[in-house]
Amino acid sequence: MKSILFFGDSNTWGFDPRTGGRYAPEIRYTGRLRSLLPDQYEIIESGLNGRTTAYDDGFDGYSSGSKALPILLKTHDPIDLVVLMLGTNDLKDRLGLTVDDVAKGMRRLIHIVHSPGMWNLRHAPAVLVVAPMLLNEHTLLTSPFGEVFSARSVERSRKLGHAYETLCADESIRCCCFDAGQLGPVTSCDGVHMSPDDHRRLADALASILSAILGN
Repeated sequence: MKSILFFGDSNTWGFDPRTGGRYAPEIRYTGRLRSLLPDQYEIIESGLNGRTTAYDDGFDGYSSGSKALPILLKTHDPIDLVVLMLGTNDLKDRLGLTVDDVAKGMRRLIHIVHSPGMWNLRHAPAVLVVAPMLLNEHTLLTSPFGEVFSARSVERSRKLGHAYETLCADESIRCCCFDAGQLGPVTSCDGVHMSPDDHRRLADALASILSAILGN
C-alpha cells in the first residue's frame, strides 16, 4: 500500500460555492483519484477552509499550514507522497503578501516534509507541489469573495505557477511541481472554488503524475 497525503485548503476539502457545503467524496478531485489510481494507493485528505502556506490570517488561530503540517505528517506516518496544493488564501488582500512571499511559504512546507527529525530512520516522503487553478476575475469580483480578493489577487494568481516551478527547479528542494493554472481559471459561480468539472479535470491531470512519481 502506498499512501498519499493531500494537504490543501477549501478546494481540497471540497467546498461547494452553490450550497456552502461540501461536495460528495466522488466529486472531489481526491475522491475521483481513488477511482483512477491503482487499488494499492491510499488517499488521505487534509483540506481546511482558509488554510495558507505559512501565514496567520488574523481571523483565526489555525490558518497557517506550517503549524498543522508536522502534526498531520506524524499522524499519518508512514507516507509515500505529500501533495501540497496551497497559495490561494495567501492572495487575500488583507494579508498583503507578494508572490515571492507565497513561494517562501511553500518552501517552508517543503522543508518541513524533508526535515530529518520528522522521520527518524525512515525516508522522507516525495513531494508534489501543485499551484492552484487560477482565480476567475469575471465571477470573483461580483461574488461575496470580491470583498476578500481583488483584481490584484487575480493577477498574482496568474504568476503563482511560475513561482512554484522556479522554486521546485532548485536542486536543493527535491520536489516535483504541477501548475494547475494550466487548466485555466476555476469555473464556479464565486471565482475562487473549483466546480465539479474543475475537480474532474484536476484529478485527470494528476493521475498520471502521481503514478509516475510513485513508480507505477
